[in-house]
Amino acid sequence: MLGPTQKSMFKNALLESKAKFKFVITSVNMQQTYGNPYDRWEGYDAERSEILNFIKDNLVKNVIFLSTDSHQNLMNEVFIDQFTASTPIAYEFVTGPVGALTEEKNLKALSTYYHHDFLADKKFALTKVVNADCGNLDKFSYGTVDITPNGLLKITLKEENKVPIADELHPGGSPCAKTFHP
Repeated sequence: MLGPTQKSMFKNALLESKAKFKFVITSVNMQQTYGNPYDRWEGYDAERSEILNFIKDNLVKNVIFLSTDSHQNLMNEVFIDQFTASTPIAYEFVTGPVGALTEEKNLKALSTYYHHDFLADKKFALTKVVNADCGNLDKFSYGTVDITPNGLLKITLKEENKVPIADELHPGGSPCAKTFHP
């Protein structure tokens, strides 16, 4: 995903940053979702592991990945491998599409084409595998990042009508938002 020069610059920027929160904006998500891995960092496992181990080994705190392109809304901790290294390294927010089909609509289209209910098979499989904190597969969205004067950071995933996205993965449908303390 990154060439040696760009990767070196990225690592140095993380090490030298004095920011309370280190935002990493990437077009594809960093966390493991175990589905279509070649369209995300997960498909470049050696480099992904190298970067996450670098963050862990250098005690770089408060790394937050902001990503998109997986056509869904997702909030979760990032692990090197949640099954073999269960300590979180960072956190990630994935916003859904703005001008493409949502993951749910993609699954419905596949269901029609193949005469098989892909939606029923996959819709909530995400929670079973990655235990996501919050998710929604069928909302056009964007994210907001708000920092208060006392240093609290709140990230909220919102629908196109500015309403926070409701979590469809857990009972109660809480808003997909998270607050971080400095």
